[in-house]
Amino acid sequence: MLYLIARHIESSTESCQSRTEVANLGSVMVQAPALTELPEVYSNILNFGELQYCQQLFENGAWKMTNWSGSKPTERRFWFMDLQEDPMFTDTIFQRLRQLTGKDFELRNVYANGQTFGHDGDFHTDGQDASHWTFLIYTSEITDGGLTLFRIPGTKLLSAVEPIRNTGVLFHANLVHRGLAPSRECNAMRVSIAYKLRERSMS
Repeated sequence: MLYLIARHIESSTESCQSRTEVANLGSVMVQAPALTELPEVYSNILNFGELQYCQQLFENGAWKMTNWSGSKPTERRFWFMDLQEDPMFTDTIFQRLRQLTGKDFELRNVYANGQTFGHDGDFHTDGQDASHWTFLIYTSEITDGGLTLFRIPGTKLLSAVEPIRNTGVLFHANLVHRGLAPSRECNAMRVSIAYKLRERSMS
C-alpha cells in the first residue's frame, strides 16, 4: 500500500497558507490526487491556555469506554468524553475553526476520543451527506503510532496524518478513514477532539 501525505495548512488565528503535496515514495514519485479529495491539516489551532485546559480535562475527566468507529457498534471500543456542554469547545474553538477554514459551518456534535495501545479504530465514514465534515484536533504528545489513515477515492493510496499535538485535520464525512492507537512503546493516551460539522452553503 502506498502512502500520500495530506494537504497542509499553516494556521494561526490571523492567517492560513496552503501548499500542494507530492508524495516521495522511495524511488517512486506520485502526484497527489485533486486537493478536494485529500484531508487538510492545520497547525497551531489552540492557544497555550486552551492546551492546558484540555490537558487537565482529559487527565481528570470522566471517560467512558463506549465509543466505536462508524455507525454500528463493534467489539473495538475506545474511550469517549462528551464535550457538548462546554462553551470552550462549542463556542470559542468552534468559531475559530469557522475562521480558519473559511467555511460557514454549524456544529452538529463535539466530543473527545481516547485511544491507548490496542484500541485501533476500524475503517469507516462519518456520513454520506455532501454537506457534512469532520475536524479532528490532536491534543496529546504521541511519540509513536496513532496515525489517522484515509483511503483516497479512486486509488489504492492511503493518506496518513500524524497526531501531532495542537494540529488538526479537516475532511469530508464520506472519506473512509480510521484512527490508529499509539504503539506499545508509547504510554500516552491518544486524544482527538472530534467536531462533526455541517456546511450551510451546501445544504
